[in-house]
Amino acid sequence: MEMPFKITSFELLTKKQAEQYFQWFLEVKESRIQQLEDFISQSGGSISLDKTPESLVGLWKWFEDRIEWEDKTEKEIADEASSIPEQFRDVVPVSTKKLSVQTLVLAMDISIYWGETLIANNAGVHWGYKTSPKKLEGVNRPQLIFDAMDALATFPYAMILVCIRKSSREKNEDRLYDLFKTWSRNAQG
Repeated sequence: MEMPFKITSFELLTKKQAEQYFQWFLEVKESRIQQLEDFISQSGGSISLDKTPESLVGLWKWFEDRIEWEDKTEKEIADEASSIPEQFRDVVPVSTKKLSVQTLVLAMDISIYWGETLIANNAGVHWGYKTSPKKLEGVNRPQLIFDAMDALATFPYAMILVCIRKSSREKNEDRLYDLFKTWSRNAQG
């Protein structure tokens, strides 16, 4: 995904930059879904990304077998350790593993597809973005906005990362579909 400008931190984007990024996202989201479907096909899979809730089961089953973890560098481990407040360093473990770049890219595309599936099957859900508070997860990034819940928003990419961690411990091909059902209920208010 070629972004419209270099981003060092989403939290530091101006409102104008957040709007530019959002407009760019709206332009590329369908091509990202098509690239995901092409990648699935090239890997021997046959999943139709038709935005039906049932398609989420096959997609997640396919993806669970492709989640890859790799070792962090010594510097990455040290940086993470130093970011933990001193009073918690003895109790908060530092992970020595990280998700591979390919897994993160697939996670982004899956989060877009999941969002589009939720929108296609629930009135009152649409893409939007929030520019504050700056510590909001997903600030200045595309989020799903739920009209029925006083503009409740969720950042799909973060939810997909949580699903990846859960599936790394225990596979569940219904995980993405179950997430869809939960958020569909939220869409109804």
